[in-house]
Amino acid sequence: MCREKATNFDCEEIEFLSACVAQNVHHIENEKTDQSLTKAKNASWEAIEFAFRYNPNVKDRSRQQLADKWKNLKQSIARTTVQNYNDDQLVLQDLRGASAASDDMIQTWQSF
Repeated sequence: MCREKATNFDCEEIEFLSACVAQNVHHIENEKTDQSLTKAKNASWEAIEFAFRYNPNVKDRSRQQLADKWKNLKQSIARTTVQNYNDDQLVLQDLRGASAASDDMIQTWQSF
């Protein structure tokens, strides 16, 4: 009952997936869940699966593998964006703290 581990996506496959999703992004990333849009989303993922199946430069992947990879890529980008924002905020706090400390030193020195 163990399933076989799929091979990891390589850079070329990730780029190809991104390009395929970009062509269908208006369906795939739409938040609505009505019947017509669900059919359009399924058709878009089937088209992407078809593109992977017949592109000799990438491995054959199932629709579910492709959708999962796309979801994981989006989550990874979101985590990286949040981490970069938090890092930037820490740097700004350090800079503000350093400038406030130097202003205090200047005022103290001028009072002598």
